[in-house]
Amino acid sequence: MVAVETAEEALREHAAKPFPMMIVDWMLPGELDGLKLVEALRSSPNNDDLVIVAVTGRNTMADLDVLLEAGATDFLPKPFEAPVLDTRIAVAERTVQERKLRRKLQQKMTSLLHHMPDGVVQTDHDCRILHVNSSFEAMTQYDEHELLGLDMRLLTQDADSSKDPLAIRDPALTAEFGGPHELRLRRRDGTLFHVELVRAPNGAEGVVCVVRDVTERNELRARLLMSDRLASMGTLAAGVAHEINNPLTFIMNNLAFLAGELSSLPDNLELLEVIRETQLGAERVNRIVRELRVFARGNDEISGPTDVHETLDRAIVMASNEIRHKALLVKSYEEVPPVRANSGKLGQVFLNLLVNAAHSLPLGRAQHNEIRVRTFQENDQVKVEVQDTGPGIPSELRERIFDPFFTTKPPGEGTGLGLANALRFAEELGGSLDCERSRVLGGASFVLRLPAA
Repeated sequence: MVAVETAEEALREHAAKPFPMMIVDWMLPGELDGLKLVEALRSSPNNDDLVIVAVTGRNTMADLDVLLEAGATDFLPKPFEAPVLDTRIAVAERTVQERKLRRKLQQKMTSLLHHMPDGVVQTDHDCRILHVNSSFEAMTQYDEHELLGLDMRLLTQDADSSKDPLAIRDPALTAEFGGPHELRLRRRDGTLFHVELVRAPNGAEGVVCVVRDVTERNELRARLLMSDRLASMGTLAAGVAHEINNPLTFIMNNLAFLAGELSSLPDNLELLEVIRETQLGAERVNRIVRELRVFARGNDEISGPTDVHETLDRAIVMASNEIRHKALLVKSYEEVPPVRANSGKLGQVFLNLLVNAAHSLPLGRAQHNEIRVRTFQENDQVKVEVQDTGPGIPSELRERIFDPFFTTKPPGEGTGLGLANALRFAEELGGSLDCERSRVLGGASFVLRLPAA
């Protein structure tokens, strides 16, 4: 305990070693009285937790109100007995401990909110942002000082929507929790992302919003839906191929019988030529059906030594309709060893790369465009290059072309899953897939690397 006579001494002692509690008499010698001392102490934010008990002989309500408004925590009217002072000191000490505990708890809560993986936003009733945590800064790409005072509705995709879950105009709505609501927010760079928002009342101060970025979750959900759809299409394709195969067998057998019978008769050369052309067409259908059945097989987990050229040729047959009207296909196969892979997955990688190359080229210039497929061995790896004479992929987009659902095609013309699935399958096979500009053809060049079996 330290006793001083003047307010000036009290301020000096407190500045040298802050006190948790002060007992101040209103009437003090010197320039400052007790009231001025209380006001001086409360003018510093460092003294917010300081407990001040004012002692005074003035006991009117107006005088006591002046003390409390100046910042006194409690007051003790004169005269008083020692036990009363002891009781007030004990109460003041408990107040000090409670404030310390409350401040410590507040610091923990602030730290918890700051480091939460979800974004936390405090707004007033007009949606003006009062506070954000670091997670919300990261997901929106804004700094806190840029967000403070901003109407949060300006971050939504449609700020004028009457269904805006952030708009709270009726104070009665703050009595209940709201959400979760799903909406899209706008980042600083203008891109949109999906969030799930839960709103909770914060008394007279406004509302607290917890914001969770669900973009990846939604993309995964869409990817699973697409996978289910593709699996259904694979099952359907296998069934269609089976149904086509049965009547096709009869057609091919009957064409062979007719060709044999007509070859023994004179003057049937023209008819025989028609039958042979029909046989070629039927054989082409038969080959496509065989490749379709291979691609639709469900043994995706079975891997073994796989012939790269055979799998490539099957993929070329499947992609031929996409390619023939847009480019000439040039094959440059070198002798390469088999790779350990699942033929279905490897075929999907090749098919996606071939279709992607075809989609980069315009219709009607097949004689001027080229898609080149090259295979060769480099150390213990087999490399497959698919190049085209298209416009190529800008360097700023090359890091994103393998992202699921990213596409440069107009809406409705691409899912953005072709290259993403190709990369995923390549990595599952222990290989890699990269994109660069073709030095030979000038367009895009996709390079697939696979370990030799």
